[in-house]
Amino acid sequence: MYFESTWIKEIKPQEVIGIDLSASELGKTGFAFLDGEVELGIVRKDDEILELCKGFKLILIDAPLSLPIGNSGLRECDRMLNKLGIRFFPINFGGMKKLTQRGIFIKNILETQGKLVFEVYPGALYDNFKIPRKDKKAIAEFFSSRGLRLKREAKFQDELDAVACFYIGIRLLEGSANILEGRDGVLIF
Repeated sequence: MYFESTWIKEIKPQEVIGIDLSASELGKTGFAFLDGEVELGIVRKDDEILELCKGFKLILIDAPLSLPIGNSGLRECDRMLNKLGIRFFPINFGGMKKLTQRGIFIKNILETQGKLVFEVYPGALYDNFKIPRKDKKAIAEFFSSRGLRLKREAKFQDELDAVACFYIGIRLLEGSANILEGRDGVLIF
């Protein structure tokens, strides 16, 4: 299996970044990475995201990064989420189309630069640990209980979701992430 290969042993937590991608450059895209403590913030433009990711090897993005095979609108990993009882918006739902297009566009550029890029889902992480998805205080306390110290308090949910993306990357390095792998996509939480 791809996730059991040796590349994962070579990546350090400081080489991981989490991105909570907005559907357009008008929205807030959160980011989080380790710099002694967890640095978090907001960017908007594609070139800002690409510049930010230059110093990282493993990039975890909260956005669909693949399209379903056929016309169902659901990928195999989406069906697996359904079976777990985890709520999500399908790729063919409203703004998810734009988010998916942007996510695939950014992923393709980053992969040509030799980056490892994976789709993650903070909502599934929160559900898995029984944390209300929009309870910023509970989410921040969860990260603190996991040893993640934030450099500052998150102002926006996008920043906390980016910390969740980063944390999912750490779980992937540790071998404790949940990986839903289908023919048409991989989703990690």
